[in-house]
Amino acid sequence: MPTWVYWHRMEYRREISKDNYRHVYNEYVEDHGWTFCHDPESHPQWLADYTHTCAIDYLSRHSATPGIWRVSVWRTGTTRDGQGEHVCSLELRWDPLRGAA
Repeated sequence: MPTWVYWHRMEYRREISKDNYRHVYNEYVEDHGWTFCHDPESHPQWLADYTHTCAIDYLSRHSATPGIWRVSVWRTGTTRDGQGEHVCSLELRWDPLRGAA
């Protein structure tokens, strides 16, 4: 049985006030989508786009509160419990009626 190193932790923080975020959710996924892009020039955009898509899916499934969210992705290695290596972070404005911007 092969050992995969595709575990990631997504951390969701909701903005309370300017530069003040509350950690609300953790999501653990065994997903290698963040590794798909191998072109160094387009890799940052790929990470942002993929993370944005995953975050929209998660926030919609959890009936998340509207507002500004900071989403960070950490690669945790062979298990979901690793400390993790930072992959990327982004900010999105979530409105369940309109989606994310």
